[in-house]
Amino acid sequence: MSTSIFDRYLLRISAVSPIHVGTGREYFRYEFHCDVQSRTVSILNIDKLVRKNPVQAALVFKDEKSAPDTATLFRLCWNQKELICNQDQIAGDIAELLANERSTIWEFTKDNAFRPYLPGSSIKGAVRTAIAYWMLKNDPELLNRVKQAVVVKTGSANTPTRMGNPNAVEEFIFRPGGDAKRDLMRLWHFSDSKPLGVDSLSVVAAKRLSSTRLLGFTNFFEVLTKQSGTLELEVLFDQSLAKAGFCEPALLNPFPKTISDLFACINEFTDDIVEFELDYFRNHPERPHTIVIFYENLKQSRKKGKMLLPLGKGTGWIRKTVGLPLREDENFFSRLVEAYKLGKGKGRFKRFPQSREVLAKVVRRNSHQASRGASRTMSSGNRPMFDPSEVFGWAQLEVVK
Repeated sequence: MSTSIFDRYLLRISAVSPIHVGTGREYFRYEFHCDVQSRTVSILNIDKLVRKNPVQAALVFKDEKSAPDTATLFRLCWNQKELICNQDQIAGDIAELLANERSTIWEFTKDNAFRPYLPGSSIKGAVRTAIAYWMLKNDPELLNRVKQAVVVKTGSANTPTRMGNPNAVEEFIFRPGGDAKRDLMRLWHFSDSKPLGVDSLSVVAAKRLSSTRLLGFTNFFEVLTKQSGTLELEVLFDQSLAKAGFCEPALLNPFPKTISDLFACINEFTDDIVEFELDYFRNHPERPHTIVIFYENLKQSRKKGKMLLPLGKGTGWIRKTVGLPLREDENFFSRLVEAYKLGKGKGRFKRFPQSREVLAKVVRRNSHQASRGASRTMSSGNRPMFDPSEVFGWAQLEVVK
C-alpha cells in the first residue's frame, strides 16, 4: 500500500482590511443587542434561551404581529452569560446607527463554540482564481481558446453573440479532458484555520458605491480586522499524486507545484487588481481619498515583498474572476458583457464593473459642507450622511515554516 507524501507549509493570515467570510445567515434584530456606551454588539443564543427559559420566551414571542421585546431578551441573556454567543466591537457612530435601526447583521463563519475561523475552501477558492488569472495572462494561446469558447458568434444582426461555455476556464486550466476527478487543484490542500477567540470580531457598516454615489441602504457585517489577530492553517502539496503522473501532461505546464510558485501567481494577480482598483477610485466622483490612500499603501506593501490576497465579501467581479485579461480586447469584452448580461448588458462594457460594496462611516457636515456636489450622500431629516471609508477583503499571507 502506497504512502502519501506531502510538502507541508504553515500559513499565517491576517486582515489588512476588514474581511467577511460569511455563512449566508443574518442575525435579526431580536438576536443581538447593541450597547452604544460600551461599543459592543452582543450576539444572543435564542435557541438555547428558548430551551432554558420556555415560559419567559413564550411571553416575549407571544405576539406574532409585533416585534419581540429585545430589551427583555437581553436582560434574560445578560443574567445567564452562557446565552451570549459572543460580543463584537463596533465604532461609536456605527453603534448609534445600528441601535436606532431595525437592521440585520450578516454572520461571520464560526465553529460550534462561536469562535470565528477561515474555511480552507474560501482560501482555496481565492487561490484558484489567482492561478487561473496568472495562467491566462501568461499563455496567449490558452487565453485565445477561452475567449473562443465563452462567447459564440451567431451571425444574427439582432443577436450577434450568445453565451458559450461558461465553464471553459475550469475545463481548460484545471480539468484537462473535462474530468472533474482529475482536477489539478486536488494537488493542493488547504485546512480550515485555527479559530480565534469568541470576541475577536467587529461589526461594520457597508453601502453600495455606484458609478456616481453611495446608495441609501446600509448593511452590517461581522468582520475580522487588524485587531482580531492572526490565523494559521496548513497547506499541503500532494507529491504522491504529482509523482504518479496525475493529470500529465498538464503538470508539464507552469501550474504551481511549490509554495513559491503559488505566491508568484497570487502576487501578479494582486498587483494587477490593485492597479485596476486605484484607477477606479482615483476617478470616482465621490473622491474616496481614504480608499485611494489605502490602495497606494497596498501597492507599496507589495513592492516590499508582502504577500496579499483578496478574500471574502466585497472582492467583487474583478477580484473573483479572470476578468482582467478578458478586458484587454475591447471588442471581445463588449460581446462578453452583452452575452452574459453583465452590468445591464449592451453598451455598458467600458465601465463594467461600475459599483463596489465599501465600508461607510457616518459623517456630520454643516449646511455649507453638505451642499457640495450632487454625488455626495445627503441627509434627509434626521438620517445620517455617509462617506466611503474603507474596502473589504484584503488579507496578508506569510509562510511560517
